[in-house]
Parts: sequence; C-alpha cells; structure tokens
Amino acid sequence: MRRLVGSPAAQTEALQLVKSSVASVLAWLLADAVLGLADAFLAPWVALLTVHATVRRSLWRGLETVLTVGVGLLVAFVTVRFLGASAWSLGVAIFVGLALGRVRWVPHEGVTIATTALFVIITGETSSEERAMDVLPDRLADTVIGVAVALLVNLLVVPPLDDRSARERIDLVDRRLGRLLRDIAARIDGDWTTEDADQWIEETRAVDAAVDHAWSLVRFADEARLWNPRRHRHPRTHPTSYPEVLERLEEGVAQVRGIARHLRESAESADDWDTGFRTRFAALLERLGRRIAVPDRPVEDLRTDLRDLADDLATARLSGPSWPLYGALIANTLTIIDVVDDVATARGVRE
Repeated sequence: MRRLVGSPAAQTEALQLVKSSVASVLAWLLADAVLGLADAFLAPWVALLTVHATVRRSLWRGLETVLTVGVGLLVAFVTVRFLGASAWSLGVAIFVGLALGRVRWVPHEGVTIATTALFVIITGETSSEERAMDVLPDRLADTVIGVAVALLVNLLVVPPLDDRSARERIDLVDRRLGRLLRDIAARIDGDWTTEDADQWIEETRAVDAAVDHAWSLVRFADEARLWNPRRHRHPRTHPTSYPEVLERLEEGVAQVRGIARHLRESAESADDWDTGFRTRFAALLERLGRRIAVPDRPVEDLRTDLRDLADDLATARLSGPSWPLYGALIANTLTIIDVVDDVATARGVRE
C-alpha cells in the first residue's frame, strides 16, 4: 500500500479524480446557483468530460466537447421538431448522433452527440418548438460554463509536470530485462527445453509492452509542459536522453529475444554444447543481467571477457554446426553490453 500511495502514476491519477470532481461541482454551482440556468445538468457533465491530464489536452477536448454538445442539441431539437417527442424520435436521435460520432472530426467525443441528444429529449426540454427555443440558450451556456470551469481548474490546480512515472517505468524495464537474462543464464548452465525458450520469448514481448508504456509517459511529460503556467517555476525535469535510452532499450530487448530464439532452436542439441563455452557464457549472462538491473556500473570488464571468449573459440576445435550458434550468441550479447553502457552514460535517467 505504501508503494502504491508513493507511486507517481497513482498520485497523478488521484489528483485527476480530485480535479474532475471539483470542476463538476463548481460548474454546477455557477450554472445553477449563480446564473440561475434552468436544469443546468449539462454544465457539470461537460466539465467532467473536459478535465484531462494536461492543459493542452483539456483545451482541445474542450473545443471538441463544445462542438459535439452543440451538434447533439441540434439533433435533439430537429428530431423532435419533425417526429414529435416519443420513443421513436429518441431512437432516431440516438442513431443519428452515433452515426455523426463516427466522423473523423470528432475522434474522441463522438458518443457525446448521442448522449447529449438523449439527455435533452428524456428531460422533456424539446417537447415543443417553443420550449426548445427557450432552453437552447441555457443549454449552450451550460456547455460553455462546463468547458471554461474545467480549463480553469486544470490551469490552477497543480497541472502535472512530473516525469517520475517515466523514470519508474524505465527502471522496471531494466530490472525485468536483467531478471530475464539471469533466468536464461541459470537454465543454460544445465538443461532447458523449447517450452523454456518460448516463455523467454513471451517475456521479451511483455518487456516490449513496458517500453511502449514508457514512451507514452515520456510523451505525456513533454505534452504536460505545453501552456502550463508552472513550467517557468519548474525547469524541465526529464533529461533529453530519455528517447535515446528507450531506443537503446528497444534494441536490447530485440537482442535478448534473439538469444532466446537461438536457444529454442538448439534446445534438442543442448547436450552437444561445448562445456567450456556453456559455463563461461552462462556466467557472462548472469553478470550482464545484474548490470542491466543496475546499469550505472561500468561494463568494460564484461566486454573484455566476452571478447576473450570469442578469441578462445577461434583457436578451439569445435564442430561445424556450433560456430554459427556460438557466434550469434556472442554478437547478441555484445550488443546488449553496448546497450547497457549507453543507458549507464545517459545522465539523469537513473538519478
């Protein structure tokens, strides 16, 4: 529980819940108690739709919401004007609203057209043409109030600037990749099966998904600075090396997957492996796994030992089929060592 509460992602999510609640209540009070708009249900609902994680996203989604709610109001009034207030008109309005919501110009809030038409019709606000024309200005005012309050709340209530979630995710990738290499090392020092290799390959896909998540968090941290009034008081916290680190980690995951695939192909002939190579290569993978989990340590000794292993193989009498496999494993491992070295020298990522 302490780890969950201290998580940057959990803190950002909790703050988002608070901001959404505050914006909805304020929009309702302003529309109902201050301006006296009749049945001002659209104001808090639009505010709830508009509050997003960043100021930029809230602004663009707010503009989309104004557009879609306005179209939804128009659909409701036109439908009731020609078909009357009935279950049939409600069905037609929802159908038309959902169809319009598929149009690309409202990619995020398309369903809002249909739900707006639904709310307006079932509250009886379009029961007659005169009633519809009377409440239209109020409903448009509700929409503008909801968007305006949501934008103000997002601007004033601690708009996010923290990049700790991205750093936390990169740490997770490092540790999972290191754990996977250590698991592979432990297995190849004995016996392994194709099922073991399949599990290793699946784990690399899971690590790839974690890298993709880290990319989204880095992009979010960049977006959060746009139009953010706090950016002048809080200088950029995430280093420009984040994208470079993630690109290198993607390459590292691909190389580990390559090792797993080579081992899968050779699972049935594991007994034919040269004992000296098996022991030394497993020890190298074990040490490399530890270094990936804590990549701020130097890796030059690993690079030297791997090259020594390659030199020793060059003078050893090995069977012909062994050379392509051993060479591929050494090449994959050398690339992973270079990746760990690059991650370690990227300033600010693990600080």
